[in-house]
Amino acid sequence: WQRSLVSHGGSVFFVNSVTGNNQSTGDQPGAAFGTLAYAITQCTAAKGDVVYLLPGHAETVTTAIVPKAGVAVIGLGMGRNRPAFTGSGAIDVFNVTAANCHLENLRVIGASASVTACINIAAADLMVKNCVFEQAETPLFGITVASGGHRFHFKDCKWLSTADGPDGAFDFETSASDDWIVEDCFFNYTNAGMDLAVFRADADATKGGIIKNCIAIGLDAAALFVDFNSSHAVGEGLLVNCNWQCLAAATTANTIDLGGYGTSHETGAGDGPVRAMAIPATTAS
Repeated sequence: WQRSLVSHGGSVFFVNSVTGNNQSTGDQPGAAFGTLAYAITQCTAAKGDVVYLLPGHAETVTTAIVPKAGVAVIGLGMGRNRPAFTGSGAIDVFNVTAANCHLENLRVIGASASVTACINIAAADLMVKNCVFEQAETPLFGITVASGGHRFHFKDCKWLSTADGPDGAFDFETSASDDWIVEDCFFNYTNAGMDLAVFRADADATKGGIIKNCIAIGLDAAALFVDFNSSHAVGEGLLVNCNWQCLAAATTANTIDLGGYGTSHETGAGDGPVRAMAIPATTAS
């Protein structure tokens, strides 16, 4: 392994729950730290530091992991061998309160009770790539978006339900998180259904969002793909090339509440006689 000053800029640390410990130097795989939280304490904010989590790394998280500004946390490994973080208690597994963070190639796992989010976004410009979020009975929403969560970007991520309980994938908790992108993501709630909406902003407006090339399956009959009924300005966001299907009979019109969002090249389906329907390009108000 060699560190490239150009590609990393700052310090590089390694974490391995199998062989590492927090008394190590953390600067090479053979001297890895034992926990991500400790590795973050060794990072310097906004200097381009990177934390690599080695294959097979696993943590049970009882206190939320809080990344530092500008720090990248990158998991190594494929499939179920990628680093895994399991929530335990009434916590957000990751609570992003600093800007410009990066999370990549992680598994974030819910629990039978209490977990409040896989990731809570409370700062701007978060990038999340190639992560898997496994919701059990909790968290009800995999991702919660608090005030100030502007310009987040999720790409190539998956949501998988493992038990009955999830209400949805994204919940916008305030009207102060705009200009975000979710693309090339897959939402699979077929295990026991999803109750409310994949994307939910039913009490707060969110402007400038783009949902692109996303697929959702396993919605309950009364659940929606998007619930943006509090949004109101025409042209404030767009769904592009998205597809979804419900577990039971549902009309396509009943699975979207667009608010001010528009659509382009969408298909939605219930499990009734009409199993697929194209939605004309539209902008709601």
